[in-house]
Amino acid sequence: MTFSVVQRRSLFGTLRCLGVTRLEVFSLVVVEALLVGVVGSFLGLVIGVLLGQGAVRLVTRTINDLFFVVTVQGIQIQ
Repeated sequence: MTFSVVQRRSLFGTLRCLGVTRLEVFSLVVVEALLVGVVGSFLGLVIGVLLGQGAVRLVTRTINDLFFVVTVQGIQIQ
């Protein structure tokens, strides 16, 4: 987020010249950070669950092939 803010310093300066208050500029940055955080968290959770299910499936197959038969009914996410 710091890089994003530094990169758009001139835009924020233009907005300030047009009458946007410091609080409004700050609010824009905070709302953007919140949206990026929420979307990133959601995608991370979904991708993590999918990767976890795939890993369990692969490990179960390996154990079945090499050692003995195991059955995994599902994954419980706490």
